[in-house]
Amino acid sequence: MNRHDLLQEMESLSGRVADLETRLHSAEQEAQGLRISEARYRQVVEESPNSIIALDAVGRISFWNRGATRITGHEFSGALGKDYSFLILKPEPALFSSKILSRVFQGKSFSHLDLVLQCSDGSVKTMVSRAYPVRDSRENVMECVLASTDVTVLKTREEHLVQERRTLERVVEERTRDLIRINEQLKEEIEQRRSAESAATQSEARYRALFENAGDAIFIVEAEGGRQGRIFLANRLAAEMHGYERDELHGLHMNDLEPPEEAVNLPDRLERIKQGEWVHEEILHRRKDGTLFPVEVSAGLIQIRDRNCIIGIDRDISDRKKAERDLRESEERFRRFADEVSLEGLVIHDRGKIIDANLNFARMYGYEREDLIGMDVPKTFAPLSRDLVKKHIAEGWEGVYEATALRKDGSTFPVEIHARQVPMKGRMSRAAAVRDLSERKQAEDKLKRLSTAVEQAGESIIITNPEGGILYANPALEKISGFSVAEAVGQDLGMIKMGKQDSLFWSDMREAIQQGAIWRGRLTGKKKDGISYEETATVSPIKDENGRVVSYVMVGRDVTSEVLLQRQLLHAQKMEALGTLAGGIAHDFNNLLQVILGYSDLLLVNKLHTDSDRKKIEIVKHAAREGSDLVSRILTFSRKTGSKIRPIDVNDQVRRVEKLLRRTLPRMIQIDLLLGEDLSIIDADPVQIEQVLLNLGVNAQHAMPAGGRLLIQTRDVSLGDEFLRSHVGALPGHYVLLIVSDTGVGMESNVKDRIFEPFFTTKTEGAGTGLGLSMVHGIVTRHGGYITCSSEPGNGTSFKMYFPVSNSNLVSDHAAPRDLSPPGTETILLVEDDDRIREMARQMMKAAGYRVITACTGDEALETYGNRRTEISLVILDLIMPGMGGERCLEQLLRMDPDVKVLVASGHSSESLTLDRGEPGARGFINKPYDAGKMLGAIRKVLDEGYL
Repeated sequence: MNRHDLLQEMESLSGRVADLETRLHSAEQEAQGLRISEARYRQVVEESPNSIIALDAVGRISFWNRGATRITGHEFSGALGKDYSFLILKPEPALFSSKILSRVFQGKSFSHLDLVLQCSDGSVKTMVSRAYPVRDSRENVMECVLASTDVTVLKTREEHLVQERRTLERVVEERTRDLIRINEQLKEEIEQRRSAESAATQSEARYRALFENAGDAIFIVEAEGGRQGRIFLANRLAAEMHGYERDELHGLHMNDLEPPEEAVNLPDRLERIKQGEWVHEEILHRRKDGTLFPVEVSAGLIQIRDRNCIIGIDRDISDRKKAERDLRESEERFRRFADEVSLEGLVIHDRGKIIDANLNFARMYGYEREDLIGMDVPKTFAPLSRDLVKKHIAEGWEGVYEATALRKDGSTFPVEIHARQVPMKGRMSRAAAVRDLSERKQAEDKLKRLSTAVEQAGESIIITNPEGGILYANPALEKISGFSVAEAVGQDLGMIKMGKQDSLFWSDMREAIQQGAIWRGRLTGKKKDGISYEETATVSPIKDENGRVVSYVMVGRDVTSEVLLQRQLLHAQKMEALGTLAGGIAHDFNNLLQVILGYSDLLLVNKLHTDSDRKKIEIVKHAAREGSDLVSRILTFSRKTGSKIRPIDVNDQVRRVEKLLRRTLPRMIQIDLLLGEDLSIIDADPVQIEQVLLNLGVNAQHAMPAGGRLLIQTRDVSLGDEFLRSHVGALPGHYVLLIVSDTGVGMESNVKDRIFEPFFTTKTEGAGTGLGLSMVHGIVTRHGGYITCSSEPGNGTSFKMYFPVSNSNLVSDHAAPRDLSPPGTETILLVEDDDRIREMARQMMKAAGYRVITACTGDEALETYGNRRTEISLVILDLIMPGMGGERCLEQLLRMDPDVKVLVASGHSSESLTLDRGEPGARGFINKPYDAGKMLGAIRKVLDEGYL
């Protein structure tokens, strides 16, 4: 390399060195700024009188300020790296780690925590702390910081960070010299500098977070010069507490934050602080809006960048002051309550010496309250009671007792004393509530005299004390409940009247009467021999002259027989209402089934037996037919379905059903018959009687899963007055009694009361519809009979059914052959409000050759018939329609044309219609949902013969 090239290389190197020096100078300035900022916040944190501790994620101490050392006595060097549990006693380590430490490292802050710290001298200190996370530049949580204030004694000490600052500067200078001296290590040194800057940034973030998130307001105030007392730094809470923005606080004088009466003392406080004193005072501060609030101030002298400053820590104590005011007001309210509201005399004494008493106690004894203070308690009692009172005081006895009190004038009166021990000013004293019993004793005497006047009453009369203890009972109580007067007196009213009522019932009754009300109601009691009975009762309070309740009087009347009749009436009304509801539901359901069955029949007409779709259509029709059977059961319960009533022998029906039951019930169930001889004939539908027996037999099977006995009995009975009195609506006369009993599991009373309700079942979902017993009830009731059920858990169930005896003779069973229905060509008027059923029925009749005219309302039917009566051969009329119903439409058709042929159709009974030959009315009745064959057969028969 020649000289020229060497000179150029040297110039290039000099330029690089100059550039590096410039960059190093810039980096040094930035580092110097970070050091100054870090020093400022470190100084604030280190000089804070509060304890500031940083923990890592597993609870090891990573930072510890001098405030923590001053408070606990532990040195930072001894605490660094240790688990926090050696220092924090409460909360316990497991609770602290799970509830506080782990949640802080999830980013959550806690503004108020109560901690108990273990000091080096063995003492403990209670701290109010704030826990919050410290994050790095990437927002990752590095540490959990606990900023704590000693709420026992607030202390602060001054510490300096000069040595640490100088050490840090020396390290920076050494590294800078190394960068200048060693050119080839420049890149590595620059990277080290960047690392150092990052650490400084993190350190500054820590101290800034400690300062900004402190639990108290912190001010840094000028201590010297012309700006003495002016704020040059304040944290977020200081601004929020005083209603300022942060920038607005900077430069304000502390006078601006205090009202004039407090500001006059500010120079003195500043001077004391400058002399090295830490000031702790409670003063008033003023917000930006002028409102005042109390604060607790802790202030002292600190150094920041070699100059004296004042740090002030303010805590808003408004809540504490309010609590103190509330306590004083509470004490005053209690004093007024004791003097003006309490009816008892209240007295507090210490070892028998009266230390306080309310006005009522003084009036009761005839003293002025001031005269009672210091008096011996036993002197306020008559001589005969003093030994008892002294004994209770000496033993610290608590409870209620009676004694004779002595007034100032020497007169005596009976009292009831409620004695208790109560804490008073750090020691236990005794308090007593004294009640004058004079009036109550007089009332008890009157009560005894009153009992003589009610000895002969037919109703039971019971007099009790306010607690429900029976003081008196008249002889009628024994007639009703079986308890003698001697057995009742002294017992609790709830024990004598035991039944369905629990202790809460008696408590509620007593509370209502204590408020002055008269209680009237019904009780279900249990006699001494265990038999239940119903009683109506009236309970009235007996008050003294001052309006206080001193006892109660209860008048009771046995209404067992009336309640039984009322229950039967309500049951009958409920079953009637349920029947009406079921009938309405069944009518709507019938319309849906009609569409399915009708179109199934129409589809089957054109299907050959070999057609693959025929089987599917037959399945649909079969399912719809099962639905129709379900509707029939509902209508049977509601007594809105037709039946074929004729004279029958019940024994014959039982024998027929027995054969079917023996084939269907498990062999482990034994079936026995006990049939009466020469049994009377009844008027009934044999199919429905068989349905009753089958339903009860299947019901018994479910009650005997492990086997048992099914017994069916019949006999003639006559219903007399005893049965009629206990069964509302029953009529006297001769009946056939049909009994079906089993030895199954039985039923609870609450289940037995609901067994005849439709859709009520105790079986699992899908195991039953809940219509079996409701259908039985409907069939028996429809036949003019009565049904009862007796059952107890574990003792089986027995159903008794009473059917009125018939005056007719038996009619032999015969099955009429089914007529084939030839097609026709006549014109038929179809009246149906449901569009789907109307169209389906029209197509059904049209397929058989008939001409069909349709109408959807009664009014439309009348208009159509009036216009085309000469061509209409038959009217098919739906009974249930909105607007003009079917029956009214039939009446109008008959008025228009007495010879009109009408077939009525409904899913309900046709009994209300005239169907006798020779009388104006419908010519026949067809059930819905329609069956194509039956419907067309009925049409053909009415057209050809005039009647079904």
